[in-house]
Amino acid sequence: MKEKAKPSNKKKLIAAVAVSVAVIIAATVTAVFILKDRGGSDDASAAISTPIGNFTLPAEVMQNMEIEETSEGDVYRAGFYGSVGESRILLFELVVGGDEGRYLLGSAPDKHRKMCKVWLNIGEIKADPSWSDEDVKRLNLMQSCVNEIISQLNNMKKFERAK
Repeated sequence: MKEKAKPSNKKKLIAAVAVSVAVIIAATVTAVFILKDRGGSDDASAAISTPIGNFTLPAEVMQNMEIEETSEGDVYRAGFYGSVGESRILLFELVVGGDEGRYLLGSAPDKHRKMCKVWLNIGEIKADPSWSDEDVKRLNLMQSCVNEIISQLNNMKKFERAK
């Protein structure tokens, strides 16, 4: 003859199972957040370091882009280039310091708290007749990354926008 479980034992068993399930769910959620924060290939990004801070762009775009950085005196320049075949195309240039540039974005402090002017040199990309529509789309996508840099710049502490 089979014994029936006492009601109090049944309640304890149900409570133990419920607690176990809750612990497993909590552990799974924690693991997902930890792995997500490590940055997988979906959220991969690449950073460029400038005198006023770091800017992060999607790695998938950066892998097709060449960045040429130069410093002369107090002026830092980062030229962002794309390519089509053998042609190297300037997408935009970020300039920190100095008094020359096409568009003054504002000023931001460097690591010594000295305010530096931030300039953007950018123009329309003139498509070569030999380029495919896909080449033009790719260059325009890469050039649009300038918007991400401007957004990050506007969110920097102590950045003062040009008036």
